[in-house]
Amino acid sequence: MSVWLEMRERTLEILYKGDNCGVPPVNWSMYNESFAMATMAEETRYMGKRKRHSAEQIVGKLHDADRLLNAGQSVGQVCQALAISEATYHRWRNKYGGLTCEEAKRLKELELENSRLKKLLAESMLDNAMLKDLAEGNF
Repeated sequence: MSVWLEMRERTLEILYKGDNCGVPPVNWSMYNESFAMATMAEETRYMGKRKRHSAEQIVGKLHDADRLLNAGQSVGQVCQALAISEATYHRWRNKYGGLTCEEAKRLKELELENSRLKKLLAESMLDNAMLKDLAEGNF
């Protein structure tokens, strides 16, 4: 059974302990809110917070990973030392494989510029379609 289900069961046992007929308390919403807050706190404690790494940090961690791998550690040990998952390590390795910090920074800038240009293109295509419909009289 998962942690939050166990916690919910314990909460319900405590709530109904003194009640013979099994009727929920009058202010049930208060208990639901406290249970939700406790559940979220429990989940973040086990899952941890999500971090965003800059391109420079990623390249630095990949260089550290290379050093540790060359020293004879396994990928799992390296990921644990860098505080990242193995999936993140492999995703970063595929994306930033042999880049330097400057190249990674330039890659990020180009990706941002590309997304901005795609938005502009989509807006202009929408404007053209709207003007075409107006010209044809289909409005």
